[in-house]
Amino acid sequence: MIPTVYELEGIVIVPVKRNILKQTFYVREYFSMNNDKDTVTFFVEHMADRFVPTSKDAKIGVNSSLRILASHHYSRYKAFGKDSIAANSKSEFPSLLKIFNPNDGEITADGTANVSGKSGMALIQKQNARTFTTIEDMLAYSKDHKMSPLPLKLLGFAMELNQLYTTHSYMANDTGIYLPKDLIEANFVMEADGKGPQIRKALKSDTPVIIRSMIEMYIVDREYLSKEEANEESKNKPADVKFVIPSTVPPLNEATARLVERANAGS
Repeated sequence: MIPTVYELEGIVIVPVKRNILKQTFYVREYFSMNNDKDTVTFFVEHMADRFVPTSKDAKIGVNSSLRILASHHYSRYKAFGKDSIAANSKSEFPSLLKIFNPNDGEITADGTANVSGKSGMALIQKQNARTFTTIEDMLAYSKDHKMSPLPLKLLGFAMELNQLYTTHSYMANDTGIYLPKDLIEANFVMEADGKGPQIRKALKSDTPVIIRSMIEMYIVDREYLSKEEANEESKNKPADVKFVIPSTVPPLNEATARLVERANAGS
């Protein structure tokens, strides 16, 4: 037998850079406003994602802000002599997810206990065998540990912030360098005295309204995409989003669990 030789055209293999990190989050968001008589409480669950460039050439035309994919809203109005609870697909809930986003830069574990940066924040780092955690006090170097954002004041929503913390937890490693890919969860806590007329109007209050907000964010999934894939996915929000709650998420506190139960029961 005589072998037959075929000449084929050359094959060019072009590697695809997958340098966009897509993170998917399960988010819990709590918000309340109260004075000495009335209270308005919101609890919202979100599924959200974001696209984080992992190199300088990985820009895709969108920033790394969170994109809300789906939400479950629960509210309780214990005000003006009434007590009503509702579950809605949408509500008047003033979400702060557009303001607070997890860190998308590099963090170095250097044993820092207290560092003042240009932003005027105190940074505390903690590490154990499994996690590396940073706690940032955004008001640490503000006068009397308080701050009043001017833009809110101009809109009639003046408030005096007296607590503003962010926390990030990462999977511990031996390099001492932590990137968005290592993130496990992030949290945000805010407390303020609402003094603006628009805030006091919400509760028909002559005195400042106490405002509290907390956001808990837990990583559900991570994947690397090419710029083309990321651009396509960022433009097309998925139609059918399933809620995925990681096993590390703690149970709801008793008051919130009751709110959800009553709202879903229609009471």
